Amino acid sequence: MSEITIILNDLRPVSWNVLKRMHRGAWASEVETAKMLVLSELRQMYNGDQPPIFSHIVDISIVCYFDKRPYDSSNIPLKLYEDGLIGLLIKDDSIKYVRKTCTEARIDRKKPRLEITITEVAQ
Repeated sequence: MSEITIILNDLRPVSWNVLKRMHRGAWASEVETAKMLVLSELRQMYNGDQPPIFSHIVDISIVCYFDKRPYDSSNIPLKLYEDGLIGLLIKDDSIKYVRKTCTEARIDRKKPRLEITITEVAQ
């Protein structure tokens, strides 16, 4: 079973409260931004090489470390980053490829960040 953790430093994601009021085009822009952030970090992690796409079902978790005013964990928009992983690390976000997702909110005043962990589920 393999696992990858992508760390996006100094990132405070937009909340679901803001996203639910966005126009479809703005939502697409947020997904594209998330994908670019993930892609940039993966390029650094893999020295410019393409990371392997997971071939089995995965679980995806996001832990968001806030420097102040943390969101409720259910207000962290995992879906943005899940959609951003399509074609980079996962083939699709359907139940055929993603079994479970979860979010967690924590506080780290010195190092705010968003950690995305993709864990391959044993078959």
